[in-house]
Amino acid sequence: MRAGPRRGVATRRHPIHLIATLLVAGGLTAASCASSDGDPGTASPSPRSTRITSRSTSDACTFSGSTEAETGAPGATTRLLTSVDVIATDCVGSVTFQFAPGTADMPPGFDVAYADPPFRDSGSGREVTVSGDAFLVVRISPATLADLDAPGVPATYTGPRVITPSDTTTVREIAFFDGFEGQLAWVISMDEKRLFRVEPTTDALTVTLSH
Repeated sequence: MRAGPRRGVATRRHPIHLIATLLVAGGLTAASCASSDGDPGTASPSPRSTRITSRSTSDACTFSGSTEAETGAPGATTRLLTSVDVIATDCVGSVTFQFAPGTADMPPGFDVAYADPPFRDSGSGREVTVSGDAFLVVRISPATLADLDAPGVPATYTGPRVITPSDTTTVREIAFFDGFEGQLAWVISMDEKRLFRVEPTTDALTVTLSH
């Protein structure tokens, strides 16, 4: 397993903010139904980069959650983000951040809370504008968009940095805005504050929102 940064221990500073800034500046696209805008200068996402799914359910719409911040302690293994999946049902909407499987035996660290704009990259100061009236910020650590230990530092997430689902009334946009010192930050925008819950597993982090 790959060791990530621990609290209270000095670690080598990786230039992840530079990688994230270059990826955002070069690959920022609005996506609907997991497709790019056709810009020839932007690489198309791989099939697993982003997936948006709708499904109906006959179950009664019951939901358990809150609007209070949820946190989980970071582990020792740096997670490699591989995809962002959006699922909408009759009752809820969910956003799942998927990581390379088999790299850790415990969930990633996270901090999920409502916040107000602006949303800026910690390294460059670049602001990412997101449409909506309520904003849920998802911070995941230790985690990166690229494998810093592999030759050439290959990107593990090649999907769009702004995702705009067209078939959910819960989520308006999901936007990546910060990657710095082993932390990834995405913002989920909505029309209003909604109850949410965080469901971490060893290979994923899912944020589920009430309708």
